[in-house]
Amino acid sequence: MRRAVPILALAAATLTISCIELTIDGSALGSVEFVQLPSPSIVVGDTLRDSSGNAFQLATRVYLADGTETTTFPVTYVLLDTFADLKGDYLIARSSLDLGTVPKQRIAATVGGLQSLVRTVVVVPRPDSLRAVGPLVDTIEYRTPSTAADTSVALAVRVVTGSTTLLAGVRDYVVTYRLRRPDSSIVPAADTSRNFWLLGTGDRATAIDTTDASGNASRRLRFRLRAGQAAIDTMLVEAEARLGARLLPGSPVRFTVLIQPRPAS
Repeated sequence: MRRAVPILALAAATLTISCIELTIDGSALGSVEFVQLPSPSIVVGDTLRDSSGNAFQLATRVYLADGTETTTFPVTYVLLDTFADLKGDYLIARSSLDLGTVPKQRIAATVGGLQSLVRTVVVVPRPDSLRAVGPLVDTIEYRTPSTAADTSVALAVRVVTGSTTLLAGVRDYVVTYRLRRPDSSIVPAADTSRNFWLLGTGDRATAIDTTDASGNASRRLRFRLRAGQAAIDTMLVEAEARLGARLLPGSPVRFTVLIQPRPAS
């Protein structure tokens, strides 16, 4: 025979459970953030570098349980593959590798008992030059009002390695684009409040690309005639890539984009 439990007894039990408190020490280790790497690739025998060619030191942000950033906990970096070594907090790609296998080096940061997300870089061959792919001159025939069709063709370049007769593309390599007026003054390349800006994949405004598996990178120039801003009939687009602190031979590749109204149909 089942025994009925009085409603008051149930209420008391619920109240007892709801009064349980959990105490968290705000000064305890809370979380680890392995800072994003500046490039998806590292050149064989070289160190990881930022977009300006400077050697990049691995960095990690450590937070206490209360969200406060702290520097009191030591950080250790762990290599999950054998394609690179650590020299202090600098990642150095090994110089003797079979690059035909596209070696990928995984790295993680550990602090106390916590491990960060795993970051990955591809070890690539040493690039020799940057070259144009396709025409260096294009024309945008713009409409009023502007439409998404007021865009140049892909202004494409290729990062290559090897002899002049046998060239191979270098994948996952950073290429930076820049906008100039005919007077050589620089235009902010991703500022969509102006007449001109550069487009990447998915029409996202960005001036930086990384090469695909064939070593190719590209951006497109978008034009929109805005009220109160002078129309320009020519814009220059420059693409460059670096090896360390110096520009790759062939950099910058210069494209000329002519701007003119679309003829009346």
